[in-house]
Amino acid sequence: MLVVVAGQSRSIAARIHYDLRADEMVITGEFPLKQTDLGLTPYSLAGGVIKVRDGMTVRLSLIARRVRVSATR
Repeated sequence: MLVVVAGQSRSIAARIHYDLRADEMVITGEFPLKQTDLGLTPYSLAGGVIKVRDGMTVRLSLIARRVRVSATR
């Protein structure tokens, strides 16, 4: 999977699950990501007294639904 944030892109290996239903497909997954892997500096305030962790977990959910198109025009 290719992740692009703030103009920086990285290829990431992630486990993705899909579920096929009658008229839709649901895709879900999650993967760890570090801000520094994308060239970002984790937020820090007051000389580092308050800061945001570098690591995070990205969770995704995508629902693709079938669209039925009428044959009449």
